[in-house]
Amino acid sequence: MVIERNETWGTLCYDVSTHQFSAEVMRDVQEEPYVSLPVVLNVYLTLRCNMLCEHCVAKDMERYLGSADGADLRVTDNLIDDINESPFMVVVITGGEPLLPDLEPSLIGLLEGLENKGIIVDTNGTVLPSRGLIDQLREKQAMLRVSWDSPSPNIECELRKYRSGMYSSDESYMEHKEELIRILLGEGLTVAAQTVLHGRNSTDRHLPKRLPRKMKELGVNSWYVQRYIPSYKKKNASRYLLGIDAYEKALARIRRAATKLGIACHTKKDRRHNSVFLLAEDGQLFTQSDRRPGEKVCLGNIAHIENYFEFVSQSEHSVRYVEAARGPHST
Repeated sequence: MVIERNETWGTLCYDVSTHQFSAEVMRDVQEEPYVSLPVVLNVYLTLRCNMLCEHCVAKDMERYLGSADGADLRVTDNLIDDINESPFMVVVITGGEPLLPDLEPSLIGLLEGLENKGIIVDTNGTVLPSRGLIDQLREKQAMLRVSWDSPSPNIECELRKYRSGMYSSDESYMEHKEELIRILLGEGLTVAAQTVLHGRNSTDRHLPKRLPRKMKELGVNSWYVQRYIPSYKKKNASRYLLGIDAYEKALARIRRAATKLGIACHTKKDRRHNSVFLLAEDGQLFTQSDRRPGEKVCLGNIAHIENYFEFVSQSEHSVRYVEAARGPHST
């Protein structure tokens, strides 16, 4: 299935089977091909997680929603109708950890209700979905995007911290993640890796070589890369901050390595921390403020999204999707 959205300059397309954007620009159009409305909706199914990653920006939403324990999304027929009727082409179901077992009824209900949308589910790679959920993910052609920041266990776990007792060592954590990816791929699901580049892993000389080789060995053919976003709760974040020049140099190395192995590398190139919507548990939409890390701007209800580009650069948002005709970009 290919989802299409008409723009004044042509058509923006998203292939659900490959999870790739493309753009068809009319020959006689002289204007810059900017999208008229935002493209991707991030749905926070929960703020709860079974891990304790220090750079998790979901923690920042607690300022607006209250405690993480009380901020699970209420999946209702009205909410699903609003999402289906919205102009978003792709829905990213995120968290927290959306694959937590007690969230399965809500996740399946959301998956069953979504129509004519590309679906991506973000996960930390520690939870194996049930048989029923696997079947639903496969039926909807959903892509599971697994967090994976480094081939080196000590660097991977420096920010991605697991709770006491979950694993016997950092090496064991990595082994379990790789085994889970094998199982998911064996079930016929589409799996991609997602890497957050920060001041530690971006200088790891093994990252652009060993990680894509391991991905290729497992059968993962898509790689999403973005820059570290400090949470307002993270103290001493300066050692992990990554300047735009260093970020772009690291991206260039990663893209070269991925291309050699035939891995589609989706890189978030814009300088804004977050130029996509966040959906809170009560149906309110937020986007990232440019004033300080962790601060959000409320855009109102999902039914009213016209004011989005008052807070986010239209060109920076558009470049991720419209330029897909010349190569893949991040969602």
